[in-house]
Amino acid sequence: MQTSKAAAGMLKRVLLASCFGLAVAGLSAPVMAQSLISVVREAVGANPELGSIRANRRAIDQELEAAKGLNRPTVDLSATAGAKNGDIPDSRPGRETRRTGRDRANGGITVTQNLFDGFEGQSERKRQGERVNSARSRVADTANSIALRTTQAYLEVQRAGAVVEVAKRNVAGHLEILRRVRLRSEGGGGSPVDINVAAARLESSRAFLAEAESRFRDADTLYRAVVGRAPGKLQAVRAPVNALPRTVEKAVAEAVQIAPSVVAALADTRAAEASIDTAKSRFYPRLDAQFGLDANAGLYNRDRSRMDASASLVLRQNLYRGGIDTARVAEARERSYEARDAAENARRVVEREVRFAWSAIQTAQARRTALGRQLEQNRLAFGGYIQQYELGQRTLIDILDIQNEMFISQTNMVTEEFSGRYSVFRVLAGIGRLLPALGINPPEEASWPSGEPVRRPQGAL
Repeated sequence: MQTSKAAAGMLKRVLLASCFGLAVAGLSAPVMAQSLISVVREAVGANPELGSIRANRRAIDQELEAAKGLNRPTVDLSATAGAKNGDIPDSRPGRETRRTGRDRANGGITVTQNLFDGFEGQSERKRQGERVNSARSRVADTANSIALRTTQAYLEVQRAGAVVEVAKRNVAGHLEILRRVRLRSEGGGGSPVDINVAAARLESSRAFLAEAESRFRDADTLYRAVVGRAPGKLQAVRAPVNALPRTVEKAVAEAVQIAPSVVAALADTRAAEASIDTAKSRFYPRLDAQFGLDANAGLYNRDRSRMDASASLVLRQNLYRGGIDTARVAEARERSYEARDAAENARRVVEREVRFAWSAIQTAQARRTALGRQLEQNRLAFGGYIQQYELGQRTLIDILDIQNEMFISQTNMVTEEFSGRYSVFRVLAGIGRLLPALGINPPEEASWPSGEPVRRPQGAL
C-alpha cells in the first residue's frame, strides 16, 4: 500500500510537470538571438517585391521630369551636303541652255518655344506629380505589408515551436502513465484493458506531436519565403500596445486618413482627374514661336553662299481627328470614376481590417483569461482524480481525460497569446504606423519631400 501511494505521488508529480508547463523556456531569448526589429529591417531591405515597387517609383519620377519638358524650348539642328545636276540658261550665242553640276552644303538650326498648348503641359505635370505621390505611398504600403508578414512569420515560428514543446511534454506524460499502469497491472492492481487504453492515448499524443512538427515546418517555410533565409534563434516579442490608439473608433478614423493604401488611392484619383484636362487640351489651338537660322554654301562657288534668319508664330488648330479626342475625354472621365470608387473601397477595406484586428485583440484577451481559469480548475480536479484513482473511485479514462483537457487548454493558451500579440501589430499595420512603432525608417522612396513617411491626403472623396 505504501509503494502504491509512493507511485501515485510520483505519477502525480510527473503528470503535473508534463501537463502544466507552457513551454515558455523555448521562447526565452539567448544572447545571440535575433530580435523582431532586426529581422523586419532585414526583410524590408532585401525583399524583391519591395525592390520592384521602389524601382517603379523611381521610374515615375523620370516620367514627371519628362512632363516638365513639354513647355520647354526645343532645339533642332539640320545639315545636308550633296551635288545637283541641272540645265541653266546659257548666254553664249547659239545656245539656250547648258548642263552643269552644283555642289552644295546646307545647315540650319531651329528653336521652337510653345506659347500655348491647351494646358496640356500643366495638366500632364499635375498628373505625373500625383502618380509620384501614389507610387510613394505604394512603397510605404508594400513596406508596411512586408513588415506585417515578417512579424507574422516570426511569431508563427515561435508559436509553432511552443506547441511542439507542449506536445513533447504530453507524449512524455503518456509514456509515464503507460509505465505506471503496467507496473500496477503486474502487481495485480489493474487490468490489461487499462494498458490498451493508455497505449492508445499514447499513440494519439504522438500523432498530435507529428501534426505540431508539421505545422512548425510550415512556419519555417513561411519565414524563409518572407525573410529569405531559415529562422535562427528568435527573441521573445512584446507587442507595442502603447502605440495603439485609445479606442477602435480613433484607430479607424486615423487609418482612413493616413493609411498608405488610402493615400495612394486618393493620389490615383487626382491623377485620373488631371488626365481629363490632358485629354481636353486636344480641342485647343496650339501656338508656337519658331526661330530659325539657315546657311547655304556653294562648295566651289562662294558667290552662291547665303545665310537666312527667320522668326515666326505658328498657330495650329485641328478641325477633325475621327472622333478620337472626344473618345479620349470620355475615357479619362470614366477612369476618374473608377479611381474614385477604388479609393472609397480602399477606405472600407482599411476600416474592415482595423476593426477585425481590434476585435481579435479583445477576443484573445478574453480567451486567455477564461483558459487560465479553466486550467487552474483542471489542476485542482487533477489532484483529486489521482487520489480517487488510487482508491478505486476513478478510472484510468478519467485521468486521461482530465490530462487531455489540460493539454488542450495549454495549446489554446499558447495560440491565443501569440494571436493577441499579432493582432496588435495588425492594427498598427492597418493604420500605416507599423514601421514607426518598430523604430524602423521607411525606404527612401516612401519619404515625402518634407521627410515625413506619410502625408495626410488633401481633400476627401
